[in-house]
Amino acid sequence: RQMRILCALVILGTILLVTEAFGRSTIENLGPKLEKKGIPSTISPKSWLGDLRTVFYNNTLQQLTLPGTHDSGAYQLFNQVQPGYTSPVLTALIELAERIGIPVELIITPWALAQNFTFYQQLSQGIRYLDLRAGWNGSDWVTFHYEDGNLISLLLSDVRQFLEDEPTEIVLVEVSHLSDGNPSTAELQGLINIIENELGSYLFPRTSPIENFTIGDMVSSGKRALVTFEDDSLITNITSLWPGETMYNTYANSANLTDMEQFNQQQLEIYNTQTFYNELYKISWTLTPQVSTIEDSVLPGKPHSLKELAEICDGAPLNQFSAYADGLDYQMGNIVLVDWFEFTQVVNLTNATQTGFVKSIILHNLLG
Repeated sequence: RQMRILCALVILGTILLVTEAFGRSTIENLGPKLEKKGIPSTISPKSWLGDLRTVFYNNTLQQLTLPGTHDSGAYQLFNQVQPGYTSPVLTALIELAERIGIPVELIITPWALAQNFTFYQQLSQGIRYLDLRAGWNGSDWVTFHYEDGNLISLLLSDVRQFLEDEPTEIVLVEVSHLSDGNPSTAELQGLINIIENELGSYLFPRTSPIENFTIGDMVSSGKRALVTFEDDSLITNITSLWPGETMYNTYANSANLTDMEQFNQQQLEIYNTQTFYNELYKISWTLTPQVSTIEDSVLPGKPHSLKELAEICDGAPLNQFSAYADGLDYQMGNIVLVDWFEFTQVVNLTNATQTGFVKSIILHNLLG
């Protein structure tokens, strides 16, 4: 194992030092390989699984790495703190606003917004996992990240529309954080009803373990949405929803890039040297604000928002992490999720100058 890690570090160092021309020629070598397999070099992020069906449809969910978003619904928020939600960071945000003497939403919202696109837009740009945090605000189920966002029904209608428009694609949705707002059992049942009303005909049933069916099986069945629900006790007899423990969650809980990178290198080691039964392993490529992050945000040169924090780890650091995994011949878990991913209209797999989160994940699957 030490030799493999040493080799990976050498590869990573080479990637950082070689010229752009060398990188381009390496990527372009992929072209003949794709052509030989009948794989197009240019694909649409809307339909990338279908475009690459000859490669991916025979894989199970455990054999692929899917691109996902963190706090997926936090692209639009409404200046209302989620009832019942508390955290040291939220307290620090409120105290900072009071200390500066400005409306609290001017401090909270920049740190709460985690994405820039609707669910439909995220899926159309290649995202295949959505982190749906559902909170009861006293009258409705809404998404939230510190502040309340859109109705869950609206967000899931976006998922349904995408599945209707793109019959070759699948979507994973993790419904979590259900206790905020202190919902009753009846209100939680109401959330289940919303999910079934919006996605019912597309819900893939939990009739066999994750490792026993392929992407192609999901597509051919027409049941192309796998939805997990955090409260396992309520779905014992509802086979259209999967238990929350289906998603194996990991995250560094750090605002420091080096700490987050080292944590996720450890996750690669764990995932690739152990067996996970009926679970999907998540790698969170995200930096998490701490109380000190908020306190320092008034200083020059420090991140002033979650978007600025995300910009530290997106792009080159993620590409380097992918190269590190490839050097070890490691799979990057089953889901990699990010904040504030970038817009991509067309993915050219053989163009080394084109970058992007979704493209990097697709290449990782193809080259792995």
